[in-house]
Amino acid sequence: MYKLTIEQDLNIGRELRLPYDIDNKDFGLQWKVVVVLESQTLNDWGMAVDFSHVQNLIKEHDGHFLQHVRQTEQTAEFTTYPGKHIHCPFPPTMENLAAFLWEEISLYLKQSPHYKDIRTLKVCSVEIQADGGSVCYAPA
Repeated sequence: MYKLTIEQDLNIGRELRLPYDIDNKDFGLQWKVVVVLESQTLNDWGMAVDFSHVQNLIKEHDGHFLQHVRQTEQTAEFTTYPGKHIHCPFPPTMENLAAFLWEEISLYLKQSPHYKDIRTLKVCSVEIQADGGSVCYAPA
């Protein structure tokens, strides 16, 4: 069994609306994303996955501003954040982003022609680390 750990820094902005807080919080964050993969087999090149493929998936979100927009809302974009604005259907918490990245990486590994022969390759967990805490998403 091979266990692979891939790390990538992620800088994002987000708007976080908390039900117990009057003010919307929009701010930039620097997180470290740690992805753990597992495989029983290797490909013809002697590897389970090219680390850069997973890192690039995470980097695609670097510099984005995540704004939770419910379907019934009309909202203006925050012009103070210079990155690309992404309207996401979930509150941009660390927990939700870890689950989102898990789904995205899992789907990529299933669909990528690079890994079609490695049927045992799977995402075990996605952890997001920040100053003062971390969140790990690891579905059963």
